[in-house]
Amino acid sequence: MERISPWKRLVTVVLGLAWSMCWSLCAAEEILGTLAMPDRSVVPTTKVVLNGGQHSSLTARDGSFAFRDVAAGVYLLEVLSPNFHFSAMKIKVDDMTGIRH
Repeated sequence: MERISPWKRLVTVVLGLAWSMCWSLCAAEEILGTLAMPDRSVVPTTKVVLNGGQHSSLTARDGSFAFRDVAAGVYLLEVLSPNFHFSAMKIKVDDMTGIRH
């Protein structure tokens, strides 16, 4: 049986870590949305969070928001507004097919 040198083992570990980091970055998704009232008016500069603040975004003037580099998984999307109440929404981010809610 051939003995593996420490350098070869180190290179293998480093390459393995680099591959796993690349895979996690490549598997990241983007969540895009627009916050609008029933009368179609927008709610600008309102904070939108995933999982209690794990990711957060402010809405733009048109009510749009974005979360970038979101890993696959299930998230709770909440809108934090002192003036309005919005129901929380469960979102599933699937690295193969995109986002479902």
